[in-house]
Amino acid sequence: MLLIVNCNLQNSKIENFNVNIKKSIRNSKIDYQIINANDLENLKNIDQYTHLIISGSKASALDNNIWDVNLKNIVHYFINEKKAVLGICYGHQFIIKSILGLNNVRTTQKPEIGLAKINIIQKDNILFHNMNDIYSFVFHYQEVFNLTKDFNVLAKNSNCNIHAYQYKSLPVWGVQFHPEFDSFSSKAILHEVKNLEVISEEAFINDLIKDEDMKQNSIIFENFLNVKP
Repeated sequence: MLLIVNCNLQNSKIENFNVNIKKSIRNSKIDYQIINANDLENLKNIDQYTHLIISGSKASALDNNIWDVNLKNIVHYFINEKKAVLGICYGHQFIIKSILGLNNVRTTQKPEIGLAKINIIQKDNILFHNMNDIYSFVFHYQEVFNLTKDFNVLAKNSNCNIHAYQYKSLPVWGVQFHPEFDSFSSKAILHEVKNLEVISEEAFINDLIKDEDMKQNSIIFENFLNVKP
């Protein structure tokens, strides 16, 4: 069974993630539960879950958030039990925070916002099986850096040196980009951001040429959920 932890703060963002993650895993036969990070203290029977996805968030991994202790405990449980973990954006950073602390998470020199090309360094990795280089929605002000030898860097681009990693040989991955959003959803978010937030135009990226290039991103979830407990 898949546990999905939604770390978003606003109701509209919570719902937007829920809708898109459900689309991303709709071809999988795995049962799942989505829980808000603020409600983790009410989570029961954690041993029933075989897979964990941690969402992005407008919250900063550099801050202490009210769910930190509960979510760290869940991350460590999954790692110790060798169960599958996938962190997305904030979740990608939170896994590093849980394992290494804050010495390997930092504010980026320049935010990365838009539709970016991600270069897969290790295409033979399970997470990227049957995939080409990725075009994905990105929106982050923090990043992970200088990871220890326990981490294998799997993807990068010119803006971010660690867009994906795997921890040891365990089924534990983080991706800085957002594979759960398709081109339509991504463009809707960008339109909203440009209208509501004051962000320098220099931060925006648009590497996408064809919308179809984002369709393969759902393979990441298929590969992840195919990992056997």
